[in-house]
Amino acid sequence: MADFADIAADRQQQINDTALQARRQVVKLQPTGECRSPLCGLELDNPKALFCNSQCALDHEKEMRRG
Repeated sequence: MADFADIAADRQQQINDTALQARRQVVKLQPTGECRSPLCGLELDNPKALFCNSQCALDHEKEMRRG
């Protein structure tokens, strides 16, 4: 007979499994030589950089969350 701890552990595992199935696919950005922020687009000095500054990175993250 299962006790409360076993029942709680099983329920938590169900919640975790559901969350993993529902998450969105992560798209890995590739450097293009330009800032990847949709509001910027400046040419970058570092060819491996994705954004020109931290604000552009935050702007990009906000836009991705909006969809």
